Amino acid sequence: MKRLIHFTHRPNVLRPLGLVSLLGLTVPVHAQIVAPGDSIAGQSQLQLAERYLQWQARQPFAQNPFFTKDPAIFLPIGDQGDVFFLSYHPPEQIALPADRPIFMPLAYGLNNNMALFGDSPTTFTAAELLGFMDGFLDGYSFSVTFDGVSIPNLQTYRQTTDPNHPYTVYLPSSDNLYTALGADATFGTAIYPTTVPLEVQDGIWLGFEPLEPGSKHTLIVVIEDLTSHVVTTTTTEITTITKSVPDAGSPILLLGLGLGGIVALRQGVRKPSGRLAKNSSPI
Repeated sequence: MKRLIHFTHRPNVLRPLGLVSLLGLTVPVHAQIVAPGDSIAGQSQLQLAERYLQWQARQPFAQNPFFTKDPAIFLPIGDQGDVFFLSYHPPEQIALPADRPIFMPLAYGLNNNMALFGDSPTTFTAAELLGFMDGFLDGYSFSVTFDGVSIPNLQTYRQTTDPNHPYTVYLPSSDNLYTALGADATFGTAIYPTTVPLEVQDGIWLGFEPLEPGSKHTLIVVIEDLTSHVVTTTTTEITTITKSVPDAGSPILLLGLGLGGIVALRQGVRKPSGRLAKNSSPI
């Protein structure tokens, strides 16, 4: 059976602090937060979540937001025109355009049939691939505050791929996220461009209405691993600018902000040290 890979924040990215529990809180949702069932820029939040992951997958290694937190690199490519994707580990201070809604992953998992770590590709259905991720989000506790207001009921912001409608991932070249993580997206052909024919995701995603020009905001995300009890915190100070960030000048565009990103594939575990290691127990 296949195993899972969990990619989590590196310790030098997040500072361990106390966790603020959301249980029992009745504070209203901040006015800037888009309700999980509402659309953003004419698209459902599930569509945006899958679009985010398609974009992230095809970014070259040197500018891929999965690896870098340099705003000079990911800010230009984060501007999609209709929405701004902010990476899952943004810097402590960031300037964002005021005329764009913002979309970010808090935590997510993804799965597909690509060969990993030299294994052969698989032929699981979308439902089976989703099944391998059952319960992994339940292993974490989350807290998010925006301008001092806690966002309750974060599980209601969960977006999960419909197993009857999995998405595909187009990769123009071998310089992409999956190659960097040791996966073979060509399924043995070594030919690019290529398309991963079936992928699924399950995650918690947050959307923000466009922020006021010249305004300043504080976004704090706290995540606790309920097994190891390791707590990680990201604090980001956001300043808005009236002009959109410049175009990256690259034909490859896409990705965003989820502060507490957790990514699941198959076949191993990304340890807190940042290294990739095989998971010894099968799923």
